[in-house]
Amino acid sequence: MKKTIAWWERLDPDMGRMLRNLSWGTAARLLSLAAGLAVSVILARGLGAEKFGQYQYALSIMSALAILATMGLDKIFVRDLLQHQRPAGEILAEAAALRGVGGVLVMLICGGIALWGSLPAEEGVLLCIFALSHFVAPFQVSALYAESCQDLSPVAKAQFWKTLIGLGGRALTVWIFPDNLNLIALWLLLDGIALAVLLQHYIKRRLSLPALNKPKLAPVLGTFRRGWARSLAGAATHVHAYLDIILLGFWLNKATIGNYALGVQIIAFCGFIPMMLLDVLFPKVVLAYKKNEQAYHAILIAFFRLSTINSLVIIGAVTLCSKGIIPAMYGKEYESLATLLPFLAFRFLFMSFDIVRAAAVYTEDLLRWALIPMGCGIIINGLLSWMFIPTYGVWGAVFASLFSYGIATFFVDVMHPKMRKKVWFAFYGMATFYKFRLSNLINPQSGQK
Repeated sequence: MKKTIAWWERLDPDMGRMLRNLSWGTAARLLSLAAGLAVSVILARGLGAEKFGQYQYALSIMSALAILATMGLDKIFVRDLLQHQRPAGEILAEAAALRGVGGVLVMLICGGIALWGSLPAEEGVLLCIFALSHFVAPFQVSALYAESCQDLSPVAKAQFWKTLIGLGGRALTVWIFPDNLNLIALWLLLDGIALAVLLQHYIKRRLSLPALNKPKLAPVLGTFRRGWARSLAGAATHVHAYLDIILLGFWLNKATIGNYALGVQIIAFCGFIPMMLLDVLFPKVVLAYKKNEQAYHAILIAFFRLSTINSLVIIGAVTLCSKGIIPAMYGKEYESLATLLPFLAFRFLFMSFDIVRAAAVYTEDLLRWALIPMGCGIIINGLLSWMFIPTYGVWGAVFASLFSYGIATFFVDVMHPKMRKKVWFAFYGMATFYKFRLSNLINPQSGQK
């Protein structure tokens, strides 16, 4: 179907595409954020602190493994689609095949944890139900094609309706079956099915979606050989993000875990901003890299500056609002979270800067190196959590998490000759955030300071 071209796209095509993607992406992610917060309120109030803690604990274990469902290779497929060196249908078929393998892998691991781990039976069943949602991932690869075409509007529309359906369904389920955690957990699978159907509908209306070829084993294995390190690094990133929650289960009760997990979840909701920026700007980063080194470095500095601004706004807003909003939204059972949340908010800073690092890692094919910082982060987080949680409880988890993120995000890269310069860009961008200009992202110039 022929695309409608807005007047601002006719005046400046690059600016128009970027603003269009940014506006659609922002709208979809803001709705997702609002719906996610609404769901967290519904579940926290409807289930109570103890049952909500059970639900969140099982969800945290599954979330630590979630990256395996896509093998962490989505940006590699987007990059391949942008380069036009192979048919798009072939690339999308490979993505679907690897996602299928990833879904099976997640289910097997979750099933093993449920059967032979130390989880109570109820939480083991919840974990397996959560894992089922990843079987739908192969049917959502059309979103990668839309991203490569730098047209996120159909993806945003699909996410919009999926979010509304999921919000309404969860609210109704909690109202009718407030004690049935399994039915509530099943909505994660229904979300995936709804998104797959809606993506197919909206993308076909907007773009000429290529038919998927039958995946061939050799190219699939070739893509995995190129990206296995990124898969492991992505898995390490997710384990790092949820390791402190999982370790809290060894020493603290489920109500306390529910409080802490809710704080992490609220900060993760804010992660829609850096993820949206990565979706919008990753094609720009790849094209700048192909253009010349100066343009590439300029766009990375601009990206770091924008990430600094985002972080200052989010951390400031959370700090100012948490004491009044948390008790009002979630109730007195979660009052302790209001004190904890401003400190957890600093995770957003590391999340934002790691997104820029990820753009550089994907662009320069430094996927194997990505394992090193994440591996160091997991080891440090695990050791510090084991040392400090028994004595200091959730505050020990906060310290372990923030310290390990700081090491993994900023300091390990100094050891790599190509990434060392990105560390300098990160600190330089943080110090000069006031020099940010949108034009530096749209058309990076070699003379940018």
